Amino acid sequence: ANSTSGKVNWTVVSCTPLSALMTGQSIINRFIIGAGIVACLFVLLASLAISRSISRPIHTLTQTISEAAEGDWKTVDRSDSGEVEILYSGFNHLMSRVKTLMEEIYHEQEEKNEYQFRLLQSQIKPHFLYNTLQTIKALIDLGMNDTAGECTAAMSTFYRISLSRGAEIISLGEEGELIRQYLYIQKLRYADTLDYSFEIPVTLQQYLLPKMTLQPILENAIYHGIKEKGIGGFIAVSAEENEDTITVNIRDNGVGIEHQTLSALRGMLARADTEPRHTRPDSFGLVSIHRRIRLLMGNKCGVMVDSEPGVYTAVTVTIRKTIHHGLKEADKHEQDGIDRGG
Repeated sequence: ANSTSGKVNWTVVSCTPLSALMTGQSIINRFIIGAGIVACLFVLLASLAISRSISRPIHTLTQTISEAAEGDWKTVDRSDSGEVEILYSGFNHLMSRVKTLMEEIYHEQEEKNEYQFRLLQSQIKPHFLYNTLQTIKALIDLGMNDTAGECTAAMSTFYRISLSRGAEIISLGEEGELIRQYLYIQKLRYADTLDYSFEIPVTLQQYLLPKMTLQPILENAIYHGIKEKGIGGFIAVSAEENEDTITVNIRDNGVGIEHQTLSALRGMLARADTEPRHTRPDSFGLVSIHRRIRLLMGNKCGVMVDSEPGVYTAVTVTIRKTIHHGLKEADKHEQDGIDRGG
């Protein structure tokens, strides 16, 4: 700064260093920079904390999913909020459902294996084999060699189809051929007691069903219905096509089933899907056949029973329309000429 005095004509000059003038501004600048750095550090730390709070449960969930993919289906116990809690809740529900389904699949597979074992046992049927051989011997002793030869061929066809290289599912045509030979042999044994009719349309014989489904039903009809009737027994086997299923009807005019027994049997059939296996009958009977069909073909399929004491018993078997194009027609129709329907 400067000023001029009129008396002495002096000029007074005042000098102030720039550093002195900028001291306050430097303090302000350092404060702003320091505050900015602190704010940046705070934001960075807050961001890291928030990021970890979000990513940690997601990382835990990802690791749990990876372990689940390797077979460790454990749930995660956390109490997060918001979207993460929804993810955990959905995952835990999924794991619980997976565990339930896997247990159901395991028990169903175990049950299928049990049925397969019992099916193998039933295929041999030593009593039926012994009785058939006795019938053949009796026919030979009576000089009925042609009939004995036909009976031998029928027995051969019956066991060929019942074994069927270990296959569990066969065509309705094959099962029909099996029961025709079975009925033919039984009619030779019970000539005065048993007659039968067999009507399964050729158009339906391509559909599949579990093997040895119909034969045990016929066996029950003969031994628990027709034989007890004593004379004039008749069994009718027929099949009809529905929209997406096939129904096979087996009706006999035997002694029938008492109302109380029929009610109990229907109850067992109704509870077959939910009742533990050890509470169901051990015999390879209607309940086992019903359960086996439903395991392999779904809940729309199965067995129904109707009866009137002293009049009739009717068993209806419902199977799904399923075709296996790999079926061998040559095997299906081999020895088809041995048809001895009533």
